[in-house]
Amino acid sequence: MNSFIFICSSETEKECYERQLFGTSNFNYYDKYFRKIKVGDDLFLYNYDIGHLQGPFKAITICEKNIDPEAWRCKKKRGFPYQVNCFYLIDFWNS
Repeated sequence: MNSFIFICSSETEKECYERQLFGTSNFNYYDKYFRKIKVGDDLFLYNYDIGHLQGPFKAITICEKNIDPEAWRCKKKRGFPYQVNCFYLIDFWNS
């Protein structure tokens, strides 16, 4: 089993939780690291705005292109097309 860290901002973090989806726009990261994600791998989410690492999450899909093509779309962003679905192992927000 492997572990992977995805990066978000304060602007994109909420959508990661709502969609249970992490993503990247960087093909090089996808090709070198994230394409190796398998179901059951541990995932973490690092918010670089506040320096906070959240997790663990579990991957429930492999990382592939445009699982949800509408995710992270806004006026200035092209989105994060390389995506993996996940679930939170411990839900601190609702416990």
